[in-house]
Amino acid sequence: MLKDIPTELYHDETISFIADRYHTTTQHIIASFLIQDGVNAKTDRQKPIVLEENEMEILRGLTDYIHLKRNALWTEEIF
Repeated sequence: MLKDIPTELYHDETISFIADRYHTTTQHIIASFLIQDGVNAKTDRQKPIVLEENEMEILRGLTDYIHLKRNALWTEEIF
């Protein structure tokens, strides 16, 4: 697992569905997504999968949602 990726993302039903489609793991899908999206995450030893644009959009949405959710929780803890 990549260290800055929330664990819940690896267990997400949608990412699991995409991983099943490519006969791979959720870790490989997330690493491939990050590489394809321009983030240097070449920690996966497997060759990255080229995801379809609609899959990229789904993954962008999930990562944005989790980022916003974490920021909301962090803000609630402060106040």
